[in-house]
Amino acid sequence: MSREVKLGLLTFITLFAAVWGYRFIKGQNLFHPSRTYLCSFSDVTGLAVSSDVTVNGYKIGTVTDINISASDVHVMDVTFRVDGKINIPKNATAVMRNDGIVGGKSLALVFENTCTGDDCAPTGYRFQSKSLGLLGSMIDPAEVEQYVSNASDQVKALVKELGKEGQNGKVDLIVRNLELTMSNIAALTGNLNKIMVQSQQNMNGLLANMNKITKNLADNNAQITGLLKNLNTTTNQLATADIGKTMTKTNTMIDNSNEAVKKLETTLDVTTSTMKDLNAVLAKVNQGGGSLGQLLNDKKLYENLEATTKNMSLLLQDLRLNPKRYVNVSLIGRKDKPYTKPENDPANQ
Repeated sequence: MSREVKLGLLTFITLFAAVWGYRFIKGQNLFHPSRTYLCSFSDVTGLAVSSDVTVNGYKIGTVTDINISASDVHVMDVTFRVDGKINIPKNATAVMRNDGIVGGKSLALVFENTCTGDDCAPTGYRFQSKSLGLLGSMIDPAEVEQYVSNASDQVKALVKELGKEGQNGKVDLIVRNLELTMSNIAALTGNLNKIMVQSQQNMNGLLANMNKITKNLADNNAQITGLLKNLNTTTNQLATADIGKTMTKTNTMIDNSNEAVKKLETTLDVTTSTMKDLNAVLAKVNQGGGSLGQLLNDKKLYENLEATTKNMSLLLQDLRLNPKRYVNVSLIGRKDKPYTKPENDPANQ
């Protein structure tokens, strides 16, 4: 075999393997006979090309194509292929269902009996279709109805027996306590109604007082408006006043006052010390200590001083009245007149 033939065979095998692998990946097997069918859904979320096509859980084919219907954009046409020699009747239904909670979706062909002859669906036949949700895909609707019916009967029996005397379960105790609570709430509601009826008069009086207050406010609206204007004027004056400068002056005045108070305290301390010394001196004077004390306390010295003062007064008066008695001035060629004693001379008294 020549080299060219070998190269051609290798190329053919490679191309065949590539085509077969591509078709196998898409779910098509070239070595098995297959037929193509159609179905339509309004929503194909979760369904993809190469999704499984099953009958009673057994895979018999794959989805090969999904396209928007040419006649209605709200309908999706799904093309799937069935492998083998399984005869599918025309009355079969293509059901789209979930493969699991986190899985995708697949197509399931549902029919009652196999077919023969013209009852079998030919290639290109369009089946009736429907979709099942997650719960419908996992549980048969008949089983769901049975479970719901049984559970409903059990719940009814349980609710019927709840709260009966002699039942010591926690739920029974809760139900009985709930009944007691509801009775207490009903009694409390009745008492509240009575209280509300009794307090209605008070509420009416309160509303009447409120009406009077609002009427007084309305009557004195002008005065209130004037008061508010004055308050606004005052606040504006305060806002425009130089508070900082005033505070600075006030602080300076306070500092000066503090200094004056300190000086006054110093003066008071000095005055207190002086008063103490003066009290000590006066105490010594009262006790007769020193010259001043003896002068104040010696009566005889006082009498002598008084007599001396009187004599000095008489002497000065006599000197004023009779100066020639004490001063004799003689001039040349002049004769003095003889001395004449004055009348009522104090010195003679």
